[in-house]
Amino acid sequence: MCQHTTIDLLKKGFWKKYVDCKDGEEKINPFTEVPWYVVGHLVKYTFSFPLRKSLLPNHKYLYLLLSSHPLQRLDLSSFKRFKNDFDPAPNNLSQNLICTLIQYMSGSDESQAMQELSLLLYKLSENDCPDLRSIIIPSYIELCSRAVESLIRVSPNLEDFHARSVLNIEIFQHCQNLRSLMLHGDRTIYSIEDNLSSIQNVEYLEFCDVDYVCYRRHEIIAKILNNLPNLVSLGKLDTSMALNYIKAQENHITNFKLQRCFWGINEDSLARAHVQPIVYHRYKSDSTNIIKNAASLCPSVEVLAIQVFQKDCLQYLCLLKQLRFLRLDFTVCVDTYLDAFLSLINDIGKQLKHLSVSDRGSDEIQPPSVVRFPIDIICKNSINLESLQLKGLSTINNPLEVRTSLCNLKRLFIENINSYDFMLILQNCFNLTELFIKNLPILDSSELEKIFYKSSLLNLRKLCIFTSELSEAAMKTVLAKAVNLEKVYFDKSQYSASLLEVMNHGAVFDSELLQSEFLNPGLSNCRF
Repeated sequence: MCQHTTIDLLKKGFWKKYVDCKDGEEKINPFTEVPWYVVGHLVKYTFSFPLRKSLLPNHKYLYLLLSSHPLQRLDLSSFKRFKNDFDPAPNNLSQNLICTLIQYMSGSDESQAMQELSLLLYKLSENDCPDLRSIIIPSYIELCSRAVESLIRVSPNLEDFHARSVLNIEIFQHCQNLRSLMLHGDRTIYSIEDNLSSIQNVEYLEFCDVDYVCYRRHEIIAKILNNLPNLVSLGKLDTSMALNYIKAQENHITNFKLQRCFWGINEDSLARAHVQPIVYHRYKSDSTNIIKNAASLCPSVEVLAIQVFQKDCLQYLCLLKQLRFLRLDFTVCVDTYLDAFLSLINDIGKQLKHLSVSDRGSDEIQPPSVVRFPIDIICKNSINLESLQLKGLSTINNPLEVRTSLCNLKRLFIENINSYDFMLILQNCFNLTELFIKNLPILDSSELEKIFYKSSLLNLRKLCIFTSELSEAAMKTVLAKAVNLEKVYFDKSQYSASLLEVMNHGAVFDSELLQSEFLNPGLSNCRF
């Protein structure tokens, strides 16, 4: 209410006398006495308006807000382009629909709003912005790209920049404190190649929405690695081929500082095999040697997501003594890998805090050599493990050791397991705070009700049961036991959301809980 009133007064020019001061008159900003965090809320609220001339204040009055305190963060990602409230991000809309909406909106409202925003950014760039640390620019503000570049030039202490538009990388040459640079599209990879000297101190360089072509150009990635000595992460971009390429040159002596890596063709390599079969099969046939060379050059890796094509490559992960987060994708592995995997866990399990393993096996369609992940053995050899995600068949080998091996587990994602093993897990995971259950057709509602009734769910904060039938009685049992539950999702239920209200439970029904599941490698922090 107060935010809306304040913005409405700005729009009507209530403080006009402070903006249109004549020369010689003292310019007083009425918002300088307002706490900075309140001004921040006002700015965010203003930029969340749809682009309508009738709602958006003039840039002169917005400047009163932004200049009242040292500007530290400029985030335009909430700036709405369309009149309605759905997300305008390209990933959420078809390209045809985007074009249609842009054509529909290309009237005076949008152009006027963009012009006001551009003028505001130019106004901010008239003076140095030594306190500006972060700039976030979505793609639909491309008309303001020159104004953004002007602002960057007067922000010498900029640390974080994220934009969809392709900018001139040279503008960052005076930003010696720049640590995080996040760009979008294949063109940015090529444009950055010849301007690496401008971003020498960058630690996090991430490319979002890249196409397959970048995997063919590992020479460029190698050049980036060789010229950015402080680099910690290249996001979801594969670095293993580039590291293998560097190793083959036999002129690299020192190790890299990379701490977060993705090694593999990409997360959708099977689809890419039809687009770039040469690259795919080359990587697949030589993956063990590639991983060996990559691991030898990056001993500081802490977070690793890897596609396992050959089981023999697992032995070289033992070189990563700082590894804390490991995501293994075996969906493309043609070898019988379980023994090699358990040997790896036996060697490095004690240093792991988060583990994710994926296999394509299921109860319905079993491959010739079906793999069942032994949860008790994994946890027994990983005594510091806090998060475990098993996508595939799971089992308990030794029920007698379950109590000691599962006691430290806080987050669990499990699917395809029998009712007895599932009961053992729940009854012995005393510190479990997040539980994700998927694909348990073998458990009927009465079995689940009994299991939950006998389990301690006191510490549970998040619960997601996906593709498993639940009766109202089973859900009531869960909610009655998990009194501290904050977020919950029951799949295939028409009444689960209303049940929370009936039982006066404090949890929130979150339909996107599975998508926001805990075990994210943290390789990309894209805000769009």
